[in-house]
Amino acid sequence: MMHQLSPITDRSADVLLEANAVLVGHSLCSILYRLVGESAPMDRWTPAIHEVDLDVSLGTQAGALTISWARDSLLEGLAFTMTSPQDDASATGPWLSVNRTERWRAFVQAPIATVAFGWQVSGERCPASVWSMRLTNADKQNVVLALGEVDERGGPTYHPDSIVVIFDEEAAHEYVTQASIGSAWGGAL
Repeated sequence: MMHQLSPITDRSADVLLEANAVLVGHSLCSILYRLVGESAPMDRWTPAIHEVDLDVSLGTQAGALTISWARDSLLEGLAFTMTSPQDDASATGPWLSVNRTERWRAFVQAPIATVAFGWQVSGERCPASVWSMRLTNADKQNVVLALGEVDERGGPTYHPDSIVVIFDEEAAHEYVTQASIGSAWGGAL
């Protein structure tokens, strides 16, 4: 039976605090992208942005956080699944390890100092939901994970059933949607 993920809303403060506890103060020891079938994700990557089909799993000594896109009717947003450090995310499908890519290396070497979230209201009568998440490490380097895909110009564009990983601060500040409350850069808890 497939577990239905629900977007994180403004009523889910406990989930945000739990994600914060898994990440802040810890360096990442595993970074995985979950793929669809035999897709070639590098074909959809630019130097500043990676497009990910399904999920991004961030593992630390404190646990693992899997960031997924989720939808419940008109409510769209990110969903988080927390697991223990011993759980193997690769057991749930085809995953690609990106620990050693140039862009992620800084987050393996320096602990995460802060986590920030971007919010949106994706539909009429929908609560505010998290659509982006920013990690800042102790060396002041940032990465943003948001709903979206890479467009033909190589920039992020809104698409609620994939995730973009944005390593460029300017691109993250400029990335907004019709439903977003501010940019993908987001704000602290």
